[in-house]
Amino acid sequence: MEPYKLTTNRAPLSETLGPPGFHPLLPGKCSEDCLTAHLAEHGYKDELPQFKIDDTNDSLWSLSKVLVDGAVVSRGEGPAGGGALGPGGGGAVTAVGASAPHPLAAAAFSLQRATLSMLAAAQRQRLDAEQGASPPPPPPPPPRASHPRAAAAAMQLSGNPAAAMSQGVVQLPELRPASDVGRKLWLSALAGSAPLGYLAQTVPTMPDRRLLLGLMWQTSVPMPRATWFVRLLYTHLARQQLRPLPPPPPLPVGGITAATAAAAGGGSGGNVMGFTSSASAMSAAAAAAAGVQAASSALASTRASLWTSDLLSYLDSQIAAVEAAAAAAAAAAAVAAPSGNGGNAAAATAAAPLSSPQIDYPAASPGVSSPDWPGLGADDAFRLQDPFTTGGTAAGAASDPRARLLDYHPGAAVLYFVRLAGSTFLDGLLDTAKLVDWACGQLAAVTSVLAGLPAASAPPPPAGMTAGAGQFL
Repeated sequence: MEPYKLTTNRAPLSETLGPPGFHPLLPGKCSEDCLTAHLAEHGYKDELPQFKIDDTNDSLWSLSKVLVDGAVVSRGEGPAGGGALGPGGGGAVTAVGASAPHPLAAAAFSLQRATLSMLAAAQRQRLDAEQGASPPPPPPPPPRASHPRAAAAAMQLSGNPAAAMSQGVVQLPELRPASDVGRKLWLSALAGSAPLGYLAQTVPTMPDRRLLLGLMWQTSVPMPRATWFVRLLYTHLARQQLRPLPPPPPLPVGGITAATAAAAGGGSGGNVMGFTSSASAMSAAAAAAAGVQAASSALASTRASLWTSDLLSYLDSQIAAVEAAAAAAAAAAAVAAPSGNGGNAAAATAAAPLSSPQIDYPAASPGVSSPDWPGLGADDAFRLQDPFTTGGTAAGAASDPRARLLDYHPGAAVLYFVRLAGSTFLDGLLDTAKLVDWACGQLAAVTSVLAGLPAASAPPPPAGMTAGAGQFL
């Protein structure tokens, strides 16, 4: 009978190491390969008494807990509480009357120290590899240089409202020449989320204000940003119109300070002269402040008059153009429809929501209404029965297009300019008298149509306007 030998089809790991899965790694030289009387009677068990591995803990995944527990027990042995490891970890430093630490304790602490050092080295290598693979971080931005001149100017203007007002007018962003494409791109950026401080550096000129209003509607510029642009543009227009007026007198610089110094060094006579100089300086400052306030008031009133005239004229032309397009569509539908259903087709066309005509702008009308449209649409709750579905008031409705202001599509240009008018009115940019006259005319037309009375004739388009095209000439 030949002894049993373990065989494997795995290749050895190296010349000194056998195939994996054997302990020792060389087949035929393992302890379980030796057939002895003890193994034949009791069987083979991988027990290592020197490491406290027996039947109770032979299934442990690691010897760490066994070694640490043994080290703690070993350090507690002896009358002095055991010894401590030396600084190098090899030898032991023992006190007088204290027994040397157990070899198992020294092995446990050496194993812990070696494990921690290996983990720290692996962590350092991983961090070095990551830093070498990743690009270096960008350098920090240079510190912003201080502006002593601006700070000094702010300190000088803080106690002088007139100077601050005049300085604020002087610092108005300038308009820059631009092409039609540049204006469209700039208004598209204004409709987006670009900062206003960045856009103020490249504000384009608008020689054709009809194009301005059309592009603002096409790009759906939000009301606050559109109001900001209107204020900026029409402030420049008002300044150009008021440019022949003389500028306000300059403010005295250091007049009161010089008078005070003269009064301090001149005795009693200097006091009288200093008081006179101070009074003259104060009167000059008051006159300068009054001049600045008068110029500011004239600028605001001129700006409001210009913007109100342009906006209401453009709005009236849009209403007339939309009504003309709706009337043409109704006439075409009446001609194409059979004679029996002609009245129904005309009534359905009149009751349908009106959309803004394309006029001469290539972009289509925005399909999404502005967020503040539901607030304006609340007027529908107070409306009576729709008068445009009945035959008695259809003629009055067709004769006055102002009565159909509530029937436009939410994305129409007419309603966009109505919302813009409300936003600029809240910002103080509209002429109240002109706005009230225009609003009274609109309300009178709506009231007459709802009451079934014959409506007054619609006002003709203002001079320089073409109702069919809806544009400035």
